[in-house]
Amino acid sequence: MKTAIQAIEDLFDIPIYSTGPASQFEPLSEQNLILFYKSLLSIANSMSMLSSRRVTLTFRGDSDINLSYKLSSNRDLLSEDLLFDLYFFFGEKAKHFYEVKDDEIVNSKWMKEIEDYSEHTLDFIFDKIQRELKSKSKEIKEFKLAHPEFCDYFGGDNKERFISTLSEIPKYGRDYYLYFLHTAGWIGISQISFLVSTSLSYDAATNFGTDGNKQYVTYPDTVTASSVT
Repeated sequence: MKTAIQAIEDLFDIPIYSTGPASQFEPLSEQNLILFYKSLLSIANSMSMLSSRRVTLTFRGDSDINLSYKLSSNRDLLSEDLLFDLYFFFGEKAKHFYEVKDDEIVNSKWMKEIEDYSEHTLDFIFDKIQRELKSKSKEIKEFKLAHPEFCDYFGGDNKERFISTLSEIPKYGRDYYLYFLHTAGWIGISQISFLVSTSLSYDAATNFGTDGNKQYVTYPDTVTASSVT
């Protein structure tokens, strides 16, 4: 796996774009490339010196076809300029706000507030996991075989205990179980949550978004895109 610094070095062999005066994406100037490079190196150096990571450089891969679907009301492939504008100004979760059909989510504030650790949120998570474990999908069946203790816990009458325990470690406890729901995909909450899958590895990010005409790797902490051809 590449280190953050190696990924930064490799980045500069790839076209890098930023927003221009006309809200269209344009290549970074040489001066801004140098500034961007120094900024990323500063982040990488800070990561290596801190005993606990306060800054994390992450990567996300996606395709032009998938992004067009997420950012547009139709299935037509967006132009690269429009795709970048929508992605960086509104984010890939924008479509959810005008297409959501799940009344439970519409009426649930926790989906819109990343720091919501309320008992209501924990109650929702427990119920949602319990329901998803009843799915007949191949993935869930395999998960249940590999993690019987997890499934037994959520299949039982443990909600009050779950809420009480997680209330003592709200942030990390909540995120741990949201991770399960997010990675459960279409049957979970990936399309309606505020979570976006990223990786510490640039190499891992390049394994995603390969189903389109063009692939992009984004750097969420730096709001920058590089195209991978």
